[in-house]
Amino acid sequence: MRIRFGLRTLLLLTAIVAVMSATLLPALIEMTRIAQMSGAGIQIYTEPRGQFLFRQIAGDAFSERVVYVHLVEECPMPWLEPVTLRGSHATLEPLTPAHCDALAQAVDDGEIWRLWYTNVPKPEEMEAEIARRLDLHAKSSMLPFAVLDASHTAVGMTTFMHIDAANKRVEIGATWYAERVQRSALNTECKLMLMTHAFETLGCIAVEFRTSYFNYKSRRAIERLGAKLDGILRNHQHHRDGSLRDTCVYSIIQCEWPTVQSHLRFQMERAASE
Repeated sequence: MRIRFGLRTLLLLTAIVAVMSATLLPALIEMTRIAQMSGAGIQIYTEPRGQFLFRQIAGDAFSERVVYVHLVEECPMPWLEPVTLRGSHATLEPLTPAHCDALAQAVDDGEIWRLWYTNVPKPEEMEAEIARRLDLHAKSSMLPFAVLDASHTAVGMTTFMHIDAANKRVEIGATWYAERVQRSALNTECKLMLMTHAFETLGCIAVEFRTSYFNYKSRRAIERLGAKLDGILRNHQHHRDGSLRDTCVYSIIQCEWPTVQSHLRFQMERAASE
């Protein structure tokens, strides 16, 4: 789509947009500044993805200077904004390199990294795994957390991933816990806090969970949450050993959330009393 504005029209549009969009306003102000310097008209090209870019190039046959602006549809805040979620048994805080040593010890509890159908890092791979997750956050595709127990010790990792802000969907995944906290009140509370944030703060219409077909323990845990199987993606990915992975996709949808929330609270209270 191509729209052409004169400077006076642009200033009026800027005033209107100031009320409607704090995100777009800086772009229009910058366009106005450039236009005043050059005496140019302004053309706006809108594209579905990208980021605000300003560049001046030779225009038409009259050598008119033109400013091109790519209007962005990036993943908006607060979808990727680091947040700390606190409960009685667990805290989820933004993942940082400072968690590395504690997480390397936690992953050795039960040696869960030995399970061939998971992607859990080895203790010596923890630093690289943290860097990988932080890089994905920088690329707007993941929001990684460290899982802390009641003593504020890191005992696992989890994320919001496959973030689809436009369709209000997110996956809770790339999760692992030290063996000592699996099937505990901590585990249940983490899922409760993440889904509360997803449904009640982000306004999600669905929250997904995915796991390997052969990860029967994970599948049972997901089903205990109240998630329903959407289907199985055949030959979806490769396991670490190179074998093909069938991925089981589960979800909890918005209308199910009140019931699932009550169920999780009951589970958490029961686990805490044991």
